[in-house]
Amino acid sequence: LCNAGASETTRWYVFLDFFAAVVVLTGLDSLTALRRRTLLVCVGAILLYAWTAEGERYALSMLVLTVTVLLLAGGLRGRIGDRAVCALLAVLVAGNCVQNVFEEYVPMFAEKGLVGAEVASMPANGAPKGELWQRVDQDYSNNPNASMILDCAGVASYFSTPNGNTARFLSEMEVPLHNKVLFPDLDSRTVLNALMATRWFAAADQEGRSAPYGYEPIEDGLWEDKGVLPLGFTYDTIVGEDEWKGLTALERQEQMLQVAYVSGVQTAGDVPASHLTRVEITGSDLQNADWQDGQINAYGSGAGLTVGFSGLPGCETYLRLKNVSLAWADTPQLSITVRAGQTQRKYTFSSKSFLWHSEQESVLINLGYNRERLTQAELIFEQPGGLKLDDIEVWCQPMEPYDSWRE
Repeated sequence: LCNAGASETTRWYVFLDFFAAVVVLTGLDSLTALRRRTLLVCVGAILLYAWTAEGERYALSMLVLTVTVLLLAGGLRGRIGDRAVCALLAVLVAGNCVQNVFEEYVPMFAEKGLVGAEVASMPANGAPKGELWQRVDQDYSNNPNASMILDCAGVASYFSTPNGNTARFLSEMEVPLHNKVLFPDLDSRTVLNALMATRWFAAADQEGRSAPYGYEPIEDGLWEDKGVLPLGFTYDTIVGEDEWKGLTALERQEQMLQVAYVSGVQTAGDVPASHLTRVEITGSDLQNADWQDGQINAYGSGAGLTVGFSGLPGCETYLRLKNVSLAWADTPQLSITVRAGQTQRKYTFSSKSFLWHSEQESVLINLGYNRERLTQAELIFEQPGGLKLDDIEVWCQPMEPYDSWRE
């Protein structure tokens, strides 16, 4: 129970503990009715499980459970005195507490005061106070809930019970998500930041991220969008399901500054013409890796793939991994660094067996806004692993019409 709040998983163990306690109390009297042979079979089954369990910790737990069952059964049948049962159970509880003391729990936690100091030194502290409804975008990878301590509105969160609409929206926009409950940021996308009233972009050294289009430096480590949208705004054009369902994630993102999609409306206004351009991939180069039959295999740390393409100037460029999933069964999570121009970001992919898998099929990786054309992007694997994917696409979003859309 004391460890119930340690992570998004163990906090739910309280219900399992409560269920186990109810089962024991309601079935306690039934132990007296068990024949010796039946009781021995139960004990034997527990010992067999302990013998086949992976890890000494689980085996020890099963042995403790076996002894407890025997003590309770003996006490209920009057073959062991009540005082002896209580004394032996007290020894078991004390021994379990001592065993937990030697578990490697301490290294899991930060030193006292460390997190507070890290959060206090975050560049978001430079954002003017008093405008709490306007958001700050910064790298919250180590402290995704830091905005709660900084008393500002951020674009990151990490809770085990988030609003499902948030996860659904980010997934539909193909923002790379490691899991359903951790939202690191909006991937520095200009349009999404605008829609979320994100006024400031903060980063000590930009952490390998380029500031989104339209943000101007106002001090060291802090940029401001002086034309930021308010928290609430209206549209004069809507589109219905017939028009919206046929759009890709990038097309929807582009349209959201021009029209509003209204669920349940079949037909409405016309979808504005798209300015997106899919650019040609001119070549690829593998480093200690291979790519065949729709699968990229990297055989060591630092291995990966360099993709060459004919990018366009004055654009926000996106790398799209179409229908991507992990390929190696023994690698449930895989971290990949994507590098292009001044942008360098790390993304972590998880297998579909991961309990909080985001269920995303394709992901869009923002390579940042660049005045000059981008010509290549690198995918660097931080450990051996593989990715299955149907295709790699490169898209360019011209930012010239952005200001008029926002107006």
